[in-house]
Amino acid sequence: MNSGRCFGAGSALLVLIFSILCLTVSALTALSSASGERVLSEKVGSVISDYYSADCRAVETAVALREGIRNGEVPDKIGEIAINVDENGQYSFSVPINEDLALAVRLAEKDRKLMIVSWLQTRTNEWTPNETLKVWTGETVP
Repeated sequence: MNSGRCFGAGSALLVLIFSILCLTVSALTALSSASGERVLSEKVGSVISDYYSADCRAVETAVALREGIRNGEVPDKIGEIAINVDENGQYSFSVPINEDLALAVRLAEKDRKLMIVSWLQTRTNEWTPNETLKVWTGETVP
C-alpha cells in the first residue's frame, strides 16, 4: 500500500470552483470599471466639444468685429453676442459654453488690428462652497 497522502478528486474540484469564482469576480470588476470609464469619457468628450464649439463662435465673432473695425463701424451685437467697449477702447464679449461656463474674450485695437488681451473660461453663476462639516459629537449613534 501507498503510505503517502494523495489528493483526491474532491480537492481538485474545490480548487477549480475557487478559480472560477476568482475569475468571475475579476471579470465583474473589470466590467464595472469599464462602464464607469465609458461614462466618464462621454462626459469629458461633451465638455470638450462644448468648449471648442464656443471657442469657434468666439473666433468667428472676433473676425466679424475685426472686419467691422476695418470698415469703420463697430457693431453692438454680432449674432446673439453683445459687444462691449470700455473706456480704454478694448472690446469684450462673452460666449456661453454651457449653463455654468462662458468664454470671456477681451480684445484691444492696435493699428486697425485686434490683439488678444484675454481669452478665459469663466463661471456664469456664483460658486458657493459647501461649508458644512458633519462631526460626530458622541451624543447619538447615527
